[in-house]
Formats: sequence, C-alpha cells, structure tokens
Amino acid sequence: MTSGLRKAHKFIWLLLIITVPIIMFFSVKDLEFFTDKQAKEMSFELGDYRIVATDENEVLKAAILKNEDSIKIDIEIKTPLKASSAEVYELNQNKEKGRFLGPMSKAKTYSFYLNNDATGILVFDTLKGTEITKLIF
Repeated sequence: MTSGLRKAHKFIWLLLIITVPIIMFFSVKDLEFFTDKQAKEMSFELGDYRIVATDENEVLKAAILKNEDSIKIDIEIKTPLKASSAEVYELNQNKEKGRFLGPMSKAKTYSFYLNNDATGILVFDTLKGTEITKLIF
C-alpha cells in the first residue's frame, strides 16, 4: 500500500466512523416501539359485544364479552407459557374443570365462547396433569 492509498484508506475509515452512526440514528429515531403501558393494554374488536368483566393475573388477562345471543371470553397471554400442551377449560358451578374450550400455545389473544353458567376458566397442562392458572369471575 503506497502512502497515497494509506491516506485515502485512513480518510475513508474516519468518514465511515462518523457517518454510519449518524445514518443509523436517523433510520431508527422514528420507529415506534411499544412502551410497557401500551404492551399491557388490551384492544378488543367489540362489534356488538359489550365488556361485562375483566380480570388478570401474572400469566394472562381476560375479558368477558356479552351480546344478546352469546358470551365469549378474550384471553391475552402476557408471557409465553412454559407448557407445550396448555388447554383452556370452563369452570362449572362447583369451581371444577368443566367443558373444554380450546388449546393455547403461544403468547397472543385467544377467543372462546362460554356457557351461561361458567364461573371462570382454568388453564391446564395436559401432559403434566397440572393446573397452570385459574381465573374466577
């Protein structure tokens, strides 16, 4: 490398050291990231449903929605479940495991239809036979 190439090489690297962080800053500054408050808020597409009750614990957040014909529950999983085979059940009048509602696998919002006599929900790990969490409303 000749002295002219060394000077050009040095100049180019100094220019890159200055411009790359500036370009990175301007490319990221307008991105909208969720704040903690926004991530915890739950948005519903209600349609003709109205929110009757809400409840949450450390694992999930749930809202009971009701219209003239049916009752449904929207469940948002806050943190990923450690169980690979989580299933949701209704709790009957005796607060025991009742009708199977459906499976849950990853952190997202799930919707299930409930019977009129449901008193809560139970998230159950079928492989281990253990209760993950229970919400009573």
